[in-house]
Amino acid sequence: MPYIIESCTENLEGKAKDLYIKNGQVNYVGEQVKRLKGYRLSIDDFFIQPGGVLLYDEGVNQGLALASYENILKIGATTVVIPVHVRYERQVTEAISRARKWMTNCPSDYLFAVVVPISKLKERLVRRLYQEKIPLIMIELDDEQALREVKWQRISEALFPLKSALMLRKPSKQMDPRQEKYVNQTWSKVVKQYQFNAIEELPNGSFFSKQALKQLGLYPKKGVLQTGSDADYVLIQKDMTKQDCKEQDASVVVRRGEVLKAGEVFSCRSEGEEITNIMPGKFLPFSNIFRS
Repeated sequence: MPYIIESCTENLEGKAKDLYIKNGQVNYVGEQVKRLKGYRLSIDDFFIQPGGVLLYDEGVNQGLALASYENILKIGATTVVIPVHVRYERQVTEAISRARKWMTNCPSDYLFAVVVPISKLKERLVRRLYQEKIPLIMIELDDEQALREVKWQRISEALFPLKSALMLRKPSKQMDPRQEKYVNQTWSKVVKQYQFNAIEELPNGSFFSKQALKQLGLYPKKGVLQTGSDADYVLIQKDMTKQDCKEQDASVVVRRGEVLKAGEVFSCRSEGEEITNIMPGKFLPFSNIFRS
């Protein structure tokens, strides 16, 4: 049933607006929606924010437990990006199929990224990822010299025309300043020369920015509340400062118009959907697609 969220704001400084929700999507955003039909919901005691898109790289190899689902929802993640680790082209299809089975009961929507060591980054592997329509390739820097040794021209050709986003992941151990400078400069040159759709490295357990969502092709479907987006949102109590608001657990979590969390009650019986058929970089200006 359609419903209207009246006079909602995202933070203490936000301008009040009404949201018209229908069939799991935001059908209209405005200051007044009096002419539209549907029951009306007042959330005066809450801020409303778009559901977050979370990088979640832990536990998927054994399936996600109920506690993991609840932790994901507590922080307001209505979509998760799940990295699948592979080393060779022949492993891709089976690894993604296995991960897809493990994610069957996940209440949040999800999509897969693939993590591959840079020393194993080959044209055949990238072509397989293209066939699987993987929007994000996370390149693990297990060999600094491989940055110059990879046949980047062939990688670029294998990615065309999907232009999957690339994210370089540096070693977990801290590099010395000279090493880090070398890696940053070399990667920047590679990105500019071959016009890659490169996303800045994101720590595990972090949310993707609006810019990164555009690069992934998820914007404006996810991570924003505007006409045409999915009705993914979280409600956060107003009895806190603006700074605390971002760190506080979500009181209510809604994915595509369906309540997944209300207070301490979780509804994890509803399954999320795998997000497919997206085009990385679709809503970016041409000059920004290849920005390193």
